[in-house]
Amino acid sequence: MEGLLAVSILSGVAVVLAVAALAWCSGLARRMREVTAVRGELAKMAAEGDIVRMAGVIETRIGTLERADERLRMDDSAIAERLGRAVRHVGLVRFDALPGLAGMFSFSLALLDDARDGVVMTSIYGRSDSRLYAKPVAEGVSDVPLTDEEGAAIARALGEREAGAAGRPRRG
Repeated sequence: MEGLLAVSILSGVAVVLAVAALAWCSGLARRMREVTAVRGELAKMAAEGDIVRMAGVIETRIGTLERADERLRMDDSAIAERLGRAVRHVGLVRFDALPGLAGMFSFSLALLDDARDGVVMTSIYGRSDSRLYAKPVAEGVSDVPLTDEEGAAIARALGEREAGAAGRPRRG
């Protein structure tokens, strides 16, 4: 029964991949037809000796490409700006908050963007209840005092070996 399920799943994945490949090939074929049509049009003009018209067609195509290039540059800038504000740096520290409790069920998790802004969350797991705390982080430090585990989570998110400044609150 498990083998049948695995074969079914693999078949479904294969169908999805085949449809995606077909769509990609269709788009590629359309673009190739466009290039071939322009190339054929230019060859016909060259054979007729219509250099002025050829130059006009080429100039039009270059203008179209320049506008497309400008749109891509603007899109690239917008994506880069958004990506810088996305959570890209994650640090996790697991620990045993209550000695004698089997396993390290408590954790501190730092979620930061490229500006080192974000949040550090700590979950304390107990026998009868659990608590979740969140503290803001700006430029890699917090205005709120941090535990050693929270400082270590921030340091891990930033790729630092020791908590250092990440574990200390900002002075204001």
